[in-house]
Amino acid sequence: MQPTQSLNSLGALQTLTIAGKNYAWFSLEATQETLGDLSHLPRSIRILLENLLRHEDTEHVGQEDIRSLATYHTLQTTPPTLTLTPSRMVLDDETGLSLMADMAAFRASAAREGFEPSLINPACPSDIIIDNNIPTPEGRERLVFLKWAQGRMKNLRLIPPYAGKSTQVNTDYLTTSIQILEDPDSPLLFLAPELVISPLKGFFSASALGTLTLKDDTLAAESVALEHPYLLTLPAVLGVHVTGRPRKNVHASDIGFLLASLLGQINCTGKIIEFFGEGLDSLSVPDRAVLAGVAEEAGAHGIYFPFDDATLDHMKETGHSVAHTALVESYAKAQGLWQDPPPPHSEEEEQEASTEKEIKTFSDVLFLPLEQARPALAGPDLLSRLTLLEEAKALFAKRFVKASDRTSSADTLHTGDILVAEIGPSGFYDHLTELALAGLIARKAQLYGLKVKPWVRALFRPQSPSTLRFLENAGLRQDLEFLGFRHVAEPPPWPPAPKENATDMAQKNIVAVRLTSHGDLSLDSASALCQAHYRAAPPLVVLYAMTGNFLVDMTQAIGTDAQGNPVMIKDLWPSPREVSELFQNYPPANAHRILRVNLFEGNEAFKAITPPQEALYPWPARSAFLKEPPFYASARAQQKTWPIAAHKGRILAFYGDDIPASSLAAHGAIAPQEAAGFYLTAQGHSLHEQSRFSWYTGNHDVMVRGAFCADQLINLLVPPEQSIRKGTYHESSEMILPLFDVAERYKNENTPLFLVAGKQFGKGDGKEWMAKSIALMGVKAVLAQSFTASARLALLRAGVLPLAFKTGVKMADLKLSVKTRLSLSSLSVPDRQPSDVMLTVENEDDISRYMVMCPMQTLEEVELLRQGSLFALSLANLVKQRVT
Repeated sequence: MQPTQSLNSLGALQTLTIAGKNYAWFSLEATQETLGDLSHLPRSIRILLENLLRHEDTEHVGQEDIRSLATYHTLQTTPPTLTLTPSRMVLDDETGLSLMADMAAFRASAAREGFEPSLINPACPSDIIIDNNIPTPEGRERLVFLKWAQGRMKNLRLIPPYAGKSTQVNTDYLTTSIQILEDPDSPLLFLAPELVISPLKGFFSASALGTLTLKDDTLAAESVALEHPYLLTLPAVLGVHVTGRPRKNVHASDIGFLLASLLGQINCTGKIIEFFGEGLDSLSVPDRAVLAGVAEEAGAHGIYFPFDDATLDHMKETGHSVAHTALVESYAKAQGLWQDPPPPHSEEEEQEASTEKEIKTFSDVLFLPLEQARPALAGPDLLSRLTLLEEAKALFAKRFVKASDRTSSADTLHTGDILVAEIGPSGFYDHLTELALAGLIARKAQLYGLKVKPWVRALFRPQSPSTLRFLENAGLRQDLEFLGFRHVAEPPPWPPAPKENATDMAQKNIVAVRLTSHGDLSLDSASALCQAHYRAAPPLVVLYAMTGNFLVDMTQAIGTDAQGNPVMIKDLWPSPREVSELFQNYPPANAHRILRVNLFEGNEAFKAITPPQEALYPWPARSAFLKEPPFYASARAQQKTWPIAAHKGRILAFYGDDIPASSLAAHGAIAPQEAAGFYLTAQGHSLHEQSRFSWYTGNHDVMVRGAFCADQLINLLVPPEQSIRKGTYHESSEMILPLFDVAERYKNENTPLFLVAGKQFGKGDGKEWMAKSIALMGVKAVLAQSFTASARLALLRAGVLPLAFKTGVKMADLKLSVKTRLSLSSLSVPDRQPSDVMLTVENEDDISRYMVMCPMQTLEEVELLRQGSLFALSLANLVKQRVT
């Protein structure tokens, strides 16, 4: 919707003059005569309120919705459900490939219905950042397809390979914080704050620039792309009050570990976390990006930081124009999104005054006192487990060292040996200061003759080419390499992997360590041997790599020089002056400027790719990576027939409580001996050692065969003594077979299928391919004691009924077995939410009946159920447009 199409019933549309130029905007202050004082609202809520004002209409956003949001945090009534219009969606090649494959399939379906294919485009501006350039000839197909999508679809930008990881690219180059909107009905440009959604891990770092970031799954993004409303049931807003100043030699990672330990003591899941307070004055945007990553890992649904001088400094450094940064400052101050430094008074008075004020503003407030942060690590298992540096050795020894350790001096490894030491992003974002410190430590270490120990696999992998360019210009890459750290993009030889396997190490009571600075928990062969996983700031990772063992007391000497003299941390740690001079001599802005200019160009190989010119994508035959998805081609046939009934169906699998979506979706490496591996090799495609499901999100036949294969996933219908516990029972063959094979057999036999689970089904990431795979296997309904809200909606979008047992029903009462038959009786066309349906559970010795409900909460969910799926609904809406 264009801005001037807003009903503007509250008179919010105003004119703002910046640098002599007039802009239109929707002023919150102008609505206060009607809505009352809004200054008490969290800034994140102010952004949501502006979004409603700008899109007020007669269908999705009414004045009552605006009033409900404006008063909710004062009255604390039932959380309202908001219909929002995101500014932008951010995807990587994995999520973008599957979404664009569905859009291409929708184009083909539209053409079959007699529509012009060019009508089908993402309704929301979308950025696809290609993180991974697949190292196979077939991998080029992905780039051809994505380049075709960019050329044929509106509202789509493609950032080619080698521009950097999506987290860094989005934060440093794509985030504008305040968007400038054109409207053909008005001579004025419109200003509005960014509201960005994404399914990507680490995406929240953009919140450090005053952008409200909300995380959702890929199906939710696809729904927005298909012009369906983005619905948000207003979360609680946790205010993190940042106070004080960091001590000397305490950096962003250390503050992040303190924050993680504090957030770990409360429930943050699904909340918006908004940072505020005078302590932000001492934190740069990279510092804030590190904290945003910590808040994300604590389970936040959204993150927000206010605008201030640090925002403008970072925007200038990363290449935003002076005019744009001035516009950002003027708008943020006018809209009440700017945080001014507090007036000077005592710390006690400040805390008392702000506590009284902010408790009225936020759902809850957490204090983050920067002065309490110390040099620390997180681990050895949870990010929220804070380990102070001076206590690290003792705590590790207490937990892992056994009496039988170190009994043989001939052992290749000992407990505490560090097998992997990786530096790069601090959490999810390249923190140049921390990486510069790591490089300067490596430079000083050379003077003392120190090196990384030979058994340590020492790597560095920055997120952005601009980071690597800065390290190269300053000579720090060379210093790190001389010390023993190798850039991850370089080919072998690597430091040798240990000869022991996991079994040998367990028999010898050897606990090896992996030490990283980043949030990527994917493991290679060496990392898989490590039982203890710690996260630390890049400088600390470098120091530990030189010791080679976690049982070294870092408060004492970490090594000796050529003369046998002890070398202490203080001997290696750079002074603030050294760091300052480094940045003065090698300004990061130079590296940012080069990357920004060429951001959308790509290298010569990418430029040479010539995509098809057809409006409909010509899907390649027998491709491993690309195959037309079936969701739209079969949308008509898959539309629900009312009333819904299923007779004498079988249970495909029965799982317990808290099953994460990621364990149900295909992820990780592709095992040659499992269904997806068999399929690819049977199709004539070779599997590489590093072949991963994330490469194949454009081929549903691969993804569905990789579902339900996680090691921790136990089908409770399969007896413990059976070897195929990830499989299931097939009745007519009386065999336990891989789950996908059983699903195919039941589909061919026209037997209805069900999935049964306990509480909180489908939490966490991975909901897109969880829901799509369940639908592709022919499962009619998932029966669970409860669902996460997003998992329930993902299942509805994929065309699967989420049915919840009513309170009081225990799973043990159902007596489920491989012989159980389930039937659903007459679920009528829904005209309300929730809708009830009768479930009959038929065992060999008894029959029982239960009322289960489809726990819909919004009219959109009712409409999804009516039509059968997101795909069927989108096709029906297209046909409806022709009728009207």
